[in-house]
Amino acid sequence: MNRKSKIILPMTLVILGTAGFTHIASSAELIDPAKAAIISKEASARSQAWRASKAQAGPTSRDIITARTAGYVPLRQGPFPLTEFQVTGLWQAEVDGSWLLVYIGASRNPSDGTETQSVRLYAEPVLAGGSNDRMRYLSQVSRNRPGALRFQSQTAGTLLFTDGSGESVRFDLSTRAFLN
Repeated sequence: MNRKSKIILPMTLVILGTAGFTHIASSAELIDPAKAAIISKEASARSQAWRASKAQAGPTSRDIITARTAGYVPLRQGPFPLTEFQVTGLWQAEVDGSWLLVYIGASRNPSDGTETQSVRLYAEPVLAGGSNDRMRYLSQVSRNRPGALRFQSQTAGTLLFTDGSGESVRFDLSTRAFLN
């Protein structure tokens, strides 16, 4: 190869990087024009990747809406810290144009960690197109008994739970209160 077929980089410092390999070319080095063209093309492709529009990236999590199904969900976390409330399950249903979410479990005392049988109620309005608006906290209903509640079944307007001792506990959805 003669000197005319190479590109001379006068008084510059060029950093070339490809797939984990980085090479620093000083002004004294000569680079083959074909190699320089390949490196330039790869660098251009990499720089365009960073500028890709978000519209080309595919759907976001807000675009993908999972169809909700009424009933029990074996969920272990809610929209609150685990240090405040231990979730053993979630029951949900659409009531008057909103989703009623009943988080089942136990409230936790932050000072000593003791648990009290409780449910937390939230509402989430259903908007046109099936998307959901923000959750709204309604209330927490507790029993003065230690431990956590677990979902057992549902009947018309009533949820049936069991506590740690195996006792059945009924919760009325219309009054939002424990029946026993």
